[in-house]
Amino acid sequence: MRFDWQEEPRDKFPRQFMIVSPRMKANYIRYGDLVSFDITYSLIKNVASDSRRYNIGIFTMQDTNLRILLAAVAFICDESTESFYSLFNHFYNIHGKWP
Repeated sequence: MRFDWQEEPRDKFPRQFMIVSPRMKANYIRYGDLVSFDITYSLIKNVASDSRRYNIGIFTMQDTNLRILLAAVAFICDESTESFYSLFNHFYNIHGKWP
């Protein structure tokens, strides 16, 4: 299992956190031609000590039988353009190729 996050000062929780399992990487190598990204809102509330709200971003794809497979799961605090750019770069660094 691989974890990747954006650094923050010592006393704060990370702004982004991405989880990718070996199975997700194997599925991405096989079926990663087209990847979808979506954010779920208000699923996780007030989990950090500084009362930030984390949204969950899910990278999905489909196999040849049209089953939905996960490529990555990300926890996002900030929804700025820079944070999404950083998130997609983390996705690329973990998987090693763009869809």
